[in-house]
Amino acid sequence: MEFRDGDWVEVIDGRFKGMVGYIDAVGVMGSKVIFTKNKRTGQSAIYNERGEWIARNSLVVADLDDEALNDCVNVTLDLLDAVWFYDLTDRMKGVSSWKTPL
Repeated sequence: MEFRDGDWVEVIDGRFKGMVGYIDAVGVMGSKVIFTKNKRTGQSAIYNERGEWIARNSLVVADLDDEALNDCVNVTLDLLDAVWFYDLTDRMKGVSSWKTPL
């Protein structure tokens, strides 16, 4: 599967298994992921703008529930990213054109 910047993903194996985040950069062998949540513990991940490089075969498209969307909105506030903030809040209202690929 080809991932793009901004795609929401979940790590399915390795040291970061169960972590959810968004792709910040795409490389030849993997992607740099900024983690926002640990699905195993249910806790928000401590934001790390550096991110972690994760192999492509260790990533799947994340299914974002309402709680995950709220976590993402908090990240946008930390980053002062108005475009992403409004996109996420529109998605929460059901009016956004942005969709997570399935």
